[in-house]
Amino acid sequence: MSSSPVRRPPDTSENRILRVTPSAEHLGISRQLLYRKLSPADPLFDPDFPKPIKLSARATGFLECELNEWLQIKRQKTERKLPTKRTVKERAK
Repeated sequence: MSSSPVRRPPDTSENRILRVTPSAEHLGISRQLLYRKLSPADPLFDPDFPKPIKLSARATGFLECELNEWLQIKRQKTERKLPTKRTVKERAK
């Protein structure tokens, strides 16, 4: 009897873990800003920012799907704040 190879699920955004530098690059921010968003003592702390996953004693990562959710929420908040063409014209009058 031969053993069959172990099948791994494909790396989809639901189960893919990004290390810190790729996570920061994915979000378009610096590593320093990423860490500041995680620190409750920092003025830039974001309680909604995804929590890191400890991979080993010296390795941390983030679920890509959680990073994408956080980005989507930020986009929605920004879109609500942007003035529409109509409000710009009304202000000009």
